[in-house]
Amino acid sequence: MYKLFLGRDTAPERIRALAIIHTSAIRDIVGKYERNEMKPSIETARRLANALNVTLDYLVGDSDTTVFDKDITKRIEDIIDMGSEDKNALFKIIDAYIRDFKAKKAYS
Repeated sequence: MYKLFLGRDTAPERIRALAIIHTSAIRDIVGKYERNEMKPSIETARRLANALNVTLDYLVGDSDTTVFDKDITKRIEDIIDMGSEDKNALFKIIDAYIRDFKAKKAYS
């Protein structure tokens, strides 16, 4: 099919045709993933998760959380590098904010 379009005179026609073929192929592959007829490689799964802005855990059904916030992830990575005393102090502050948020939500 690609050879068929390579002989065309106009670049926009060629680009549209190749895009249609590419999109169709991607749809076929994703359909196979969804029907469990084919398994993506780890790298492909990572790319899919990034494109869909979800975690790999969500993509494979190990998490109900669909939101993937890169800012939160970066902060968690920074917290991991902290000493235990700093972590505990930070967790106390976070716990207080969460407690207050839940109380406001419950009584509003």
